[in-house]
Amino acid sequence: MRLSALTSSLLFLLLPATGTYADSGSGLYPPGLQPLITRANVLLSTGQFNEAAKVYSEAIEQSPADYLLFYKRATAYLSLGRHAAALDDFAHVLTLTPLPSAHLMQARIHTKDGDFALARAALKQYAGGEKELAERDALLADIADAEAASKQAAQERAALLWTACGESATRALRTSTHSTSVRSLRVECALGAGDIEGAPPNISPPRGTDTRDTRPHLPPLLLPPACLPQSPPTLSNNVSTPTLSPGSASPLHRLSKTLERGFTMADEQGQAGDWRGALATLKGTGKKGDIFRKFEEAAGEQLAPGHLTLFGLDKAGQIVLPAVGKVSPRRRTLLRGLCKGHTNLEMYRKGEEWCRMLYEMEGGEEDADALRGLGEAALVKEEWEEGVRLLEKAFEATGRSDREFQARLQKAQRLLKQSRAKDYYKVLGVARDADERTIKKAYRKAAKTAHPDKGGSEQKMAALNEAYEVISNPGTYAFPSSPSFSTLQLRQRFDNGDDPNDPSGGHPFQQGGHPFAQFFQQQGGGFPGGRLPWRRRRLPVPLQPWALGLLGVGLGLDLGGGAHVLRGGTNDRVLE
Repeated sequence: MRLSALTSSLLFLLLPATGTYADSGSGLYPPGLQPLITRANVLLSTGQFNEAAKVYSEAIEQSPADYLLFYKRATAYLSLGRHAAALDDFAHVLTLTPLPSAHLMQARIHTKDGDFALARAALKQYAGGEKELAERDALLADIADAEAASKQAAQERAALLWTACGESATRALRTSTHSTSVRSLRVECALGAGDIEGAPPNISPPRGTDTRDTRPHLPPLLLPPACLPQSPPTLSNNVSTPTLSPGSASPLHRLSKTLERGFTMADEQGQAGDWRGALATLKGTGKKGDIFRKFEEAAGEQLAPGHLTLFGLDKAGQIVLPAVGKVSPRRRTLLRGLCKGHTNLEMYRKGEEWCRMLYEMEGGEEDADALRGLGEAALVKEEWEEGVRLLEKAFEATGRSDREFQARLQKAQRLLKQSRAKDYYKVLGVARDADERTIKKAYRKAAKTAHPDKGGSEQKMAALNEAYEVISNPGTYAFPSSPSFSTLQLRQRFDNGDDPNDPSGGHPFQQGGHPFAQFFQQQGGGFPGGRLPWRRRRLPVPLQPWALGLLGVGLGLDLGGGAHVLRGGTNDRVLE
């Protein structure tokens, strides 16, 4: 029977008795007793059971022979789940007066605890009218059903029929919600069936378990945060959902609360796009940080074999559990946050470790976030084909519907194509993340061997100049007359997989030659291949200021006064 229904019936039984007590004995009250009783009754009726029990205790000190005060305090204890204290008070009531309802309450508590013999013994002493007998018979039927289900579950456990055992134990728990043996049995059966998520709600002592209760409880484990998603599923409405008791394992309780707060904070930060904050929560230092490490250490300790063999398992019926680290939804959520955080912050190398761990979890080979993170890391390492393969799988995992994943895949495909053609970084001998100073230094060094006067060739020098033009890219190019007027950094285009010098890519300087080459024709000659000479020359025709501006933008030069040093030839000196 559900707790709320039980409490309501208790209040129904108590209210008439309360009125009788007040009318008959108000004149004999010790000073200050009546206000205490009134206050306690209000607290009890409004569901403030803990405070009600305290006030009833104060009243009992002034009137220790009043059985109704003990009865009402027992009701408050029962509502709090403090069964041992409630049984003590009901037993004391029976020493003061033969109250039939006290026997009924004792029977109900014993039934909840799975003590069926004691429950039947209490019901034998419960007598009354037709209504009371009907209530007794209903409870006896519940006891018989729970007892039969418990025995059946034990038999199925012995036969290793895990699924059937779990179903029978669940049926028994609907009546004997606080039975340690039944909860232990259900845990074993759930684990035996491989149902990790079905076991944790029954591991810890029930909420409000009396700290004076000396009966053995199941060992407190950290299975709920380790094995369940952030919003763990509950049992049936007719089965209470036990939780970790602060009084039974306070260090573990505090750790569980810390982890729960960390899970919530990291999730909220990720939802808000605060990836730096999420990473600080998940792996940063400080009291509120380093949640992933705390989780891993706690799970490793609490889920050790020594903890998981405390359920009376015999050698013939050992339960083989799946690796929690591979199936834990909580661990998957934490790793996803770490992987996505690094990916969204473009910290691909640092994020590879976390994305790899996410990928190695059960079903991780189809995880879009893990695949994308690994794909981005492969691109950083210039493993173009592997990067394209992983990003293609990531895009497939989204149902080919995520535009961001599609854009990353397209960039990777361009980079792969580019790697099979020209790689300006390799021509200059620098890394992709090289700064301007490093690039310039590498260019000067390479030019000393590539220049024809230094033993090189025109082809080598032209290739070097082409690479330097794109990678150094001190300026931009623009064409106001074009319908798609834009200003783009050449290096950025190349890093995005678009070669500015690829004729098939729609480059404005394609087909050999710069757009303003006609201004530099000298005596009918041109610049072979569109390259411009190094030496300082006079422009053959006067140009208006606007033309000088366009020419400077188009060639990446700063033209002023009608003359400048123009780059492009192979027989001129290298600029310092």
